[in-house]
Amino acid sequence: MPFGYMGKILRINLADKDIRVEDIRQDWAEQFIGGPGLATRYLYDEVPKGGDPLGPENKLIFMTGPLTGTASASAGRYSVVAKSPLTGIWGHANSGGSFGPALKRSGFDGIILEGVASRPLYLTIVDGQAELHDAGGLWGRTVAETEDMIQQQTGEKKLTMASIGPGGENRVRYAAIMNNSHRAAGRCGLGAVMGAKRLKAIACGGNASVALAEKDTFNEVARKQYELLDESMLKVGFETFGTNMVSDMVNARGGYPTRNWQQGVFDQIENVNSQALTDKVFVRGVKCFACPIACGRGSEIKEGKWAGRKGEGPEYESAVTLGAMCGVSDMNAI
Repeated sequence: MPFGYMGKILRINLADKDIRVEDIRQDWAEQFIGGPGLATRYLYDEVPKGGDPLGPENKLIFMTGPLTGTASASAGRYSVVAKSPLTGIWGHANSGGSFGPALKRSGFDGIILEGVASRPLYLTIVDGQAELHDAGGLWGRTVAETEDMIQQQTGEKKLTMASIGPGGENRVRYAAIMNNSHRAAGRCGLGAVMGAKRLKAIACGGNASVALAEKDTFNEVARKQYELLDESMLKVGFETFGTNMVSDMVNARGGYPTRNWQQGVFDQIENVNSQALTDKVFVRGVKCFACPIACGRGSEIKEGKWAGRKGEGPEYESAVTLGAMCGVSDMNAI
């Protein structure tokens, strides 16, 4: 097996609860390097032409790449691939946080989910052991509630989760799959595919490590990556203001999505830009796995009727979508 891989894929048929472990296709791993490419190759080979994206013939594939879970800078991402209910063609989403590394630490490079469960389920993968559980009590819960309840039910404090909320359960065609409560695999409506399969969540944990061909050399290269990033002005900007730092620039160029794209300039940008976020709700920077930037915004509303509400964000896209796109200029409301 090539270095960087765990060498195993978990294949789960949700209809009959059949759980199988397969060796990863080494030829595909070498030809289609990385989570998106490898997952797409499996999807292309296994999903029939004309299949319903929300039907049992579609497959939902979670996949990591060879750098995921290593010391390489920002190597915390994972990909999800399926036929998209939003477009009817190939769909891919990816997300940061720490779910990808947790999946590899559980002993697997990826998960292929088949069929449709007869009732809501969630999946745990701990130290190479996969198990399906009843999720009836979780159905209808938010992502944050789901993560808390699974931690309580399993008694496992070090599980990292990817799950859906009511949007995915109800097959909203742009629903996201969320991990670490606030991180989104948000493209192509793959949360709706997960909901159609009646899978509420996947929870991973373990202590497996990624094999490297030349560990010392690899770690030295990773150290140099961090040093180069520390010299970048872009890194300083994201670290200080998060992804929303681009809002003023985009607005000045006339490309800031405003009032459902009727306009490209928001005349109240100073209320929703990165400085407004910093002044009004910012508490601390939040990092993804192996990332030195911490562009995430740990936030708390400090005044008004929502005072005390805590969370993460908003990112640039969520600030735009819930703000200027709706004509909203109140950072607390966003």
